[in-house]
Amino acid sequence: GVDDFPLIIQTRAIAADGVIQFAESNPNLDSNLMVNAVKNSQLNVPRQMVRFRILNGSHQRVFNLGLSNNANFYHIATDGGLKANRATVNRLRLAPGERGEIVVPFGSYSPGTHIQLMSYGNELPNGTWGATAPWINFVQNVPFYNPNYMNGAAFTVLRLFVIETTPDPVTTAPPSSLGSYTPIPEAQATFTRNKYLFSGTVGGGGGGSGVLIGSTAVYANATPFSMGVISDIIPMDRTEIWTLHGADDQYHPFHIHDVQFYILDRRDSLGNLIPLTSNDIGRKDVVYVGPKETVRFITKFDDFWGDVPYMYHCHITVHEDKGMMKQFIVNRSLYVNKDYTGAIENGTQAFPFKTLRSAVAAAGEGTTIYFLSSGTHEEITSPTLLIQKKITIKLSGTSVIMQ
Repeated sequence: GVDDFPLIIQTRAIAADGVIQFAESNPNLDSNLMVNAVKNSQLNVPRQMVRFRILNGSHQRVFNLGLSNNANFYHIATDGGLKANRATVNRLRLAPGERGEIVVPFGSYSPGTHIQLMSYGNELPNGTWGATAPWINFVQNVPFYNPNYMNGAAFTVLRLFVIETTPDPVTTAPPSSLGSYTPIPEAQATFTRNKYLFSGTVGGGGGGSGVLIGSTAVYANATPFSMGVISDIIPMDRTEIWTLHGADDQYHPFHIHDVQFYILDRRDSLGNLIPLTSNDIGRKDVVYVGPKETVRFITKFDDFWGDVPYMYHCHITVHEDKGMMKQFIVNRSLYVNKDYTGAIENGTQAFPFKTLRSAVAAAGEGTTIYFLSSGTHEEITSPTLLIQKKITIKLSGTSVIMQ
């Protein structure tokens, strides 16, 4: 509220009585722009470094943020927090649900100067909601998309009025080194998953019934979200690469719960590398996937696990409502080996438990217990081993006899 401001930017359809409207049939009637729920918003900013923590809270519109004078600012954080290093940019593209933090140096402006925080929709590629055309191969008019003064245009998001400095102002730029994390090396990944994003039947304002996520390139094999279906079971502590294959005709913002990820690369339809933007570099949980793009990210499932599922989905509200969403479970693995002779037993492959009893005692809901040895496993007969947890038991050997 002094030199640090949250900005929640949204476009909405608002009825005459002031009620926000949203329906699958009219997602493009979003002609009302709001910042922190205020229309025609403005803000006094002191003549010093000012931090903005920005969220794209729109249901489908992409914002391409920059200042009206095209001046540079510092990009310091992505979805998952501070970047490793600040970046000097003059644009910040945010898809629905994406977050970004910037620091704007207002110190060189005189009090009374007016500047606008803009969104340069005229620079967005077609196939993006907010560009001139939201589809790249759709020849008919998308209902209600035009006329909307924001589509394909540069427009004001927030009016900024420069005032005098505050007591004890920050006047120096953010440090060049910010975060202490290290991105996961690609070589650490032991598994790759492919996710294909489908737009299905075009039209209907972008909410066609065919918006789906599939695990193969065959659209007919993709299915809509079902509460009772788990599409992926992921072992605890595994590092994976997810390859996102963009739809043929429009962008989709992909969001995953539970973890943060690092984007490895982007490629076009011919396999050529697309340079990463500043907002692609850092910890993320939402990523813009353009038409016919392929985006790879790496992540490690090393924290939360159990039989409660997490989701991944398109962050366009109509699309996730239409079933462009899947569920996954992170499943902890423990190991048993009756022939193990080491002093340490922690249930890992290197230091397995010697008995099923010890593995069950350490297991939580959703654990998979693997037997690394076959033959007769002698267990303590008293007290009786009563399993009252949801546990999966799998054999690595040929057979196991419990005695």
